[in-house]
Amino acid sequence: MTAADTGRGSTTRTGLTADTGCGGLTADTGRGTARGGLTADERAELAWLRSENTFLRAQRDVLVRIATGYADDMDALLRRRGPVAH
Repeated sequence: MTAADTGRGSTTRTGLTADTGCGGLTADTGRGTARGGLTADERAELAWLRSENTFLRAQRDVLVRIATGYADDMDALLRRRGPVAH
């Protein structure tokens, strides 16, 4: 049974499951679900995913600043032009 079958959590490509029903992580060992420590591959993937999240958050922050600057520039341009007649 997988996380998709139970409707709980989501599974990554190595079988690491975020089990939202129990509030922890489980490792799919192929022999069912084992509670406890992660394998070396799972720890490596977890570290990679955390670093990717950090990178993606930084990218999001940059894009938000760019979009905010663009919106401020457009607002200033529209205020300078005055009201638009319909």
